Amino acid sequence: MPDLNRLNPELGGPSLWPYLRRIGRALRHSYLTLFSRVVVGGILIFAGASKLGNIDTLIEEINKYQILSGGVASAYGHALPFVEIILGVAILFGLFLTFSALVAWLLFMSFTIAKIAAIVKGLDIEICSCLGPSVPLLQTQSLALDFVLLLLTAQIAFRRGEFLTLGPWLWRKVSSYRPWRSQRSGEAKAKPDEPEI
Repeated sequence: MPDLNRLNPELGGPSLWPYLRRIGRALRHSYLTLFSRVVVGGILIFAGASKLGNIDTLIEEINKYQILSGGVASAYGHALPFVEIILGVAILFGLFLTFSALVAWLLFMSFTIAKIAAIVKGLDIEICSCLGPSVPLLQTQSLALDFVLLLLTAQIAFRRGEFLTLGPWLWRKVSSYRPWRSQRSGEAKAKPDEPEI
């Protein structure tokens, strides 16, 4: 049985709260976030790029899940590769990182729900082309990958700091760029001195 004294300092034992805080800091560490960004961003870019030349096959795969209607499935299939590439680039380079991670988390959650629904319905879908036709995965393998990606994107969203991210740097550049100031200073320099009377 667990030692209750360790859970409650009022019973005479030390509190577990400091240990939980250390674990929380470790899970939000900047190096772990960088690892998560490389993995998630790389997978998204690879998956999106490998699907670009196989849109028709992707739409057929989407229709197998029997969730989206024909027109919606077609639009989803045409948009998905570009969304994956854009999200992958944003996460990898740290652009709008929290927003990009949350959108990617929702995307992976939609994949997970669709696969679980297919298993519950008993649909005959053994192979998932989640990473494109070049890397076919079993349904169980792709579902396990989705769970891992959900954890990694959550870690990115709740990270600490902005280690090796371009977003804050670009924001500082945009915020410091005021063309009207430089224009006024140039006009002031170009204006000749008025003669004294």
